[in-house]
Amino acid sequence: MTFPRFNLFLLAITVGVSAGYVVSPSLAVAEDVDLSAAQKQFVTSCGTCHVADDTGKNRQGPNLYSIFGAKSGQAVGFKYSEALMAANLVYDAATLDAWLENPKKIVAGTNMAYKQKDPAKRALVIAYLQSLAPKP
Repeated sequence: MTFPRFNLFLLAITVGVSAGYVVSPSLAVAEDVDLSAAQKQFVTSCGTCHVADDTGKNRQGPNLYSIFGAKSGQAVGFKYSEALMAANLVYDAATLDAWLENPKKIVAGTNMAYKQKDPAKRALVIAYLQSLAPKP
């Protein structure tokens, strides 16, 4: 199964420019994403602290199922930092790209310490999370 990266690119450009974020060029490199590779990257990069499934169960970090397009601090049953609760972010491609690169730069005081400097790996994680978003 493949996932069109073009949609990520358009969303990233639209939101990223309006929010003042620098959008990773890796979001526009390929036409399609291999979702099994994207899932593997999610597990490798995020799986120690997060799950992304419909169980609703949290780990050290919140369950990221359906997080794409959602507002920050909304996972049921997870205790977020005050800083993240007050941040009022929407997890779109541009925000997730900046967040995964350096979460403390986006929200000073967040508990998330993980940083992913590789834009290609961030793009895979974002594509995977977008594939789990509720369908209109």
